[in-house]
Amino acid sequence: MPERSKYVLYVNSTNSRMSINQASILVLGYPRRIRLLMDTEKKKFIVQPCNEREVNSFKVPKDFSTNDRHGMEMTSQKLLDLVFNTFEELDPACHYRIFGQYIEKMNIVVFDLLNHEVIQLNGE
Repeated sequence: MPERSKYVLYVNSTNSRMSINQASILVLGYPRRIRLLMDTEKKKFIVQPCNEREVNSFKVPKDFSTNDRHGMEMTSQKLLDLVFNTFEELDPACHYRIFGQYIEKMNIVVFDLLNHEVIQLNGE
């Protein structure tokens, strides 16, 4: 059973999308851009604020709908391929909810790829 938290990364390889929930973006101080880093040894995915000059950064939407529990969506098949090729515990045929924690002194959210649950979609 995964250890749930309010910080969530959603991974859906069938449509090449990852989503970071609103709580994860807000705790980082609602930055203009974020970047995603992977720690392959510890099997962690790190989200941190950055500037526009950073490679592989994503622009944060100016506002979130209060009903949008997924928050910020990113589309990158290349990134998802890297995730699934690096972390063999994850099956690209499945959709995942990956839980994270906020590290205040570094202002990052760290998602543990081993702390996940498979999302059951309607009709599957």
